[in-house]
Amino acid sequence: MTSASCASSNELGVYVHVPFCASRCAYCAFYQSPPRRRDMDSYAAALVAEWALRRVEEPIATLFFGGGTPGILSREHAARIAGALIGDGDSRPREWTVELSPASARPERLRHWKDLGVTRLSLGVQSFSEKILRALGRRQRSGDAEDAVIGARAMGFAVSVDLIFCVPGQTLADWREDLRRTIALAPDHISTYVLSGDEGSSLAARLPQLRRAATAGERFCRLGWDLLGEAGYEHYEVSNFARPGRRCQHNLNVWRMGRWLGLGPSAASQWRGRRFRNVASLELWQKGVELGRPCEEEEGPLTESILLEDTLIFGLRLREGIGRRRLEDRHGENFRRYLPLLERWTANRWLEECGDRLCLTDRGLLLADALGLEILCWPDGSF
Repeated sequence: MTSASCASSNELGVYVHVPFCASRCAYCAFYQSPPRRRDMDSYAAALVAEWALRRVEEPIATLFFGGGTPGILSREHAARIAGALIGDGDSRPREWTVELSPASARPERLRHWKDLGVTRLSLGVQSFSEKILRALGRRQRSGDAEDAVIGARAMGFAVSVDLIFCVPGQTLADWREDLRRTIALAPDHISTYVLSGDEGSSLAARLPQLRRAATAGERFCRLGWDLLGEAGYEHYEVSNFARPGRRCQHNLNVWRMGRWLGLGPSAASQWRGRRFRNVASLELWQKGVELGRPCEEEEGPLTESILLEDTLIFGLRLREGIGRRRLEDRHGENFRRYLPLLERWTANRWLEECGDRLCLTDRGLLLADALGLEILCWPDGSF
């Protein structure tokens, strides 16, 4: 799918949050719950019921199971959910991604997901170093990742690998080795994330150490850009790289401010002119579904100002940038009030015009998070 066709698409993406995890990684602040059988039974029933309550009357273009650990779902639970969302007909998502930990990507589990119709696996490798894995609180062994990627590719899945850098104690040589071993496995897609101490994670207590590690972030980023580019990966978003034709279509729909529906506790939606998030509680979410009124928070209309703000923040994270004429035609005066900010970025060589498109430079991409904060604070404040 080309950039132009996807950008103009009105297709629906669906995200399913599977909250169950056997243990919490040190860097994780996502909502999760222990994998008790009775809770997983009631979760699957409630998810099917929530789907019915949302009254979706169109096919799903992209489907993404995230978590948590979606790979922890039993064959029975996964089949029940899949049957409700996509049925047994020909109208299947063109891209269906499931996040898996390498330790859960055993051959029989992979075959189970393949039989259901999953097309893409996102493997949380994070690192091949036992030292780094211990620092991150990961339970897997280094060899689990290689086995998982090789097994998934042999079964015909498109494979994405997640890596984390700027871990305290990690050197550039460690990072180079992680990149080398990932490239050698030839996945279709690679995501590289700088470690952050998100509020609610156990690493948050180590913020001073994390900040010292982040000062080396530019060197880590540029090493990743160089090595992955030389290996034939397209750097299409700040943290994401793909072989030609292998971009994550579900995430592109989100970054381009399309439409998506989130199911399950804590899942967020941009759908039918509203923004909302399901309550981050398995119990409260289930009770709301049982009463026929899904329990939502952060609920509100999708106003033009909110849509423009997020179009700028997320669109500029993409290498392709955003069409300036489209912004002017759709948002008019609301867009023009950001022009002084964009002009300053251009003067600082963080932003450039590529034909009709506004694109961040390499230096701008390194500052993408800070520039996003400037958009949020404009024009009432600046960083």
